[in-house]
Amino acid sequence: MIIHDIDQLRFDRSRDNLSDFKLASYIISHNQKMTNYLISNKIDKNKIVNLEIFDYLISAENISNHYEDNALLCYAGNLKKSKFIYSFPTELKKLKINLYGNGYTGSQTGLDYKGAFPSDKISSLIRGKYGLIWDGERIDTCSGNVGNYLRYNNPHKLSMYIVANMPVIIWSKAAEAEFVKKNGIGIVINSLSEIPEKINGVSKDDYLKMNSAVKAVKSKIENGKFLLNALSEIESRMKNA
Repeated sequence: MIIHDIDQLRFDRSRDNLSDFKLASYIISHNQKMTNYLISNKIDKNKIVNLEIFDYLISAENISNHYEDNALLCYAGNLKKSKFIYSFPTELKKLKINLYGNGYTGSQTGLDYKGAFPSDKISSLIRGKYGLIWDGERIDTCSGNVGNYLRYNNPHKLSMYIVANMPVIIWSKAAEAEFVKKNGIGIVINSLSEIPEKINGVSKDDYLKMNSAVKAVKSKIENGKFLLNALSEIESRMKNA
């Protein structure tokens, strides 16, 4: 079984997915944080393999290395549920933010709504020095069900930013913050208000080093390596069972 989402973690009320997981011989979990959740709910740890990050196959290349992009941030996703976009700090809006996706109804200085694009094209179109991974209603932390879910899941937008050659800025308590730090592909924050100060400390050389690290991960993601590695690990366990 490959986990796409765990509804108990996403919604206040949902059908119990855990009974389904117990039927599987092997499970491909998003990451160690999600795996810990499964183990705490009595799923056998010996049948769980961590994916680490979702692969993202692309049909068109993003030609920008983004250092010269006009906007500091790119945020792409379901803008209807991303309530925090209406509360960006003034100092952050001065640095400019590009928004992509459905559901934006505002008009704010510093925010440039670029529209919604098909999933097979958007990674080649997005612009911004950093891709933002944040969710919920607040700017000081990721809140509510959608914010809390970042503690466990692999957001598809992380993979999308990577195949677009874009370093990321991610919430420190997100499960994938560890992946970002381990691979040197972005900046970890506790609050959106920290971003202006954090990026002030990033030199051009620092940015290009992150960009190079992003491209190293991208070469794996765009060739399906993370799923292939997980399947290989399962095959190995089956042979040794």
